[in-house]
Amino acid sequence: MEERLITLVKENTKRDNYEDNNASNLSNIIGLSRNSISSYLNDYFNQGRFVKINTRPVLFLEKSELEKRYNIKINKLMFASLDELDEYAKTCGRGSKDFRDLIGYNGSLRKIIESCKASISYPPHGLPILLNGPTGTGKSFIIEKMFEYGKNNGIFSEKAKFVHVNCSEYANNPELITANLFGYKRGAFTGADNDNPGLIKVADGGMLFLDEVHCLKPECQEKLFLFMDKGNYHVLGDSENEYHSNVFLAFATTENPKEVLLKTLLRRIPIQMEIPSLSKRSEMEKSNIITVAWTGIINTNPAMVYISVRPTRYSYKMIKEQGEFVINLTTKNLVKATDWCGVKSGEKVDKFKEMKLHKEKANFVKCPMIKESPVSVECKVREIKELGSHTMFIADVLAINSDEKYIDEKGAFDISKCDLISYANGGYYTMGKKLGKFGFSVQKKKK
Repeated sequence: MEERLITLVKENTKRDNYEDNNASNLSNIIGLSRNSISSYLNDYFNQGRFVKINTRPVLFLEKSELEKRYNIKINKLMFASLDELDEYAKTCGRGSKDFRDLIGYNGSLRKIIESCKASISYPPHGLPILLNGPTGTGKSFIIEKMFEYGKNNGIFSEKAKFVHVNCSEYANNPELITANLFGYKRGAFTGADNDNPGLIKVADGGMLFLDEVHCLKPECQEKLFLFMDKGNYHVLGDSENEYHSNVFLAFATTENPKEVLLKTLLRRIPIQMEIPSLSKRSEMEKSNIITVAWTGIINTNPAMVYISVRPTRYSYKMIKEQGEFVINLTTKNLVKATDWCGVKSGEKVDKFKEMKLHKEKANFVKCPMIKESPVSVECKVREIKELGSHTMFIADVLAINSDEKYIDEKGAFDISKCDLISYANGGYYTMGKKLGKFGFSVQKKKK
């Protein structure tokens, strides 16, 4: 039985199924009581074989597999969250911070990142790479991280340049992008008042990223793959001389490459990766934080709440599609994070990472809870009401999770201990002192 437990924890760690390594889940698989499994897990933790992630529920990861993953020696065995483990690895690892800013680094993007590393590391000047996928999946960010990886690992020099070209800006002027890419001589065409070395030369020894490459006309694509064969090219207005550049080429497109790019170009791009859409990623990966002021209880039996959200908010679509959310009450210590998460869009930033907040797996919904919140309410959407400026999501309460340190000796939640805040007229306020309890106005004085 113990060997099976060790094997399960090891395999889940190896396959990034971290969330499965909790006592309750392992107990169901092995067929032993949760308390017994928990005792074994903690024994292996005390022996130094397992790393403990002190979340709700507590997770146990096999230490040797983590060391292989991060390419470091792990001397710390307990972490408050998986994010803290990642931060530890960043500090200890050689070049370990590369790619770790990507949501899905250890999950949906793991194989893609490995291919990116292989692409840029291949001697002598890397292998061209093409990423395709819907808008907002992080293609450009991944390419930027490739360049960062190249610099940190000595593939590029410190002076190497990253040149980003959005080909869609030249969709109606193919001659201009050809001239800007390959350069031109003074007098080559009307308006060419000075020599232009071209972006291929500017990026020499670094990376040239052609975003929305499907917008390039076939004639420009042809010039590109001729350059890709030997690194040689001609400058517009100078047919006699041949120029050379050692530039790493990266491409990205939102379209099907086979439908929009020449076959002769595609054959010269050996690494082609599809970036999964947000809908195909786990809830823990695509989770977001939204600050909501308009919320409250609307029923006690069954327990029901509501939140009102503007349809223009990034989180609106996520809640509508997934039909789930978590209400995390906020405190005086979290007021800055509360405001920041209300101002910034989750479409552009990872709010958990930027505000150093930690995800916790919920019990009944797929989206995570915020560990730092004293109370987290798991909600499942029952009804959606389009009301005008805002949409009201009416939801059933599936579970209420409270931090144990706020539970008094009678087992009741002590709201006075957690410094909850309120929001009114554009300002944040502490809740203040208790002024009375329900019914105090008619309560008879004790004789």
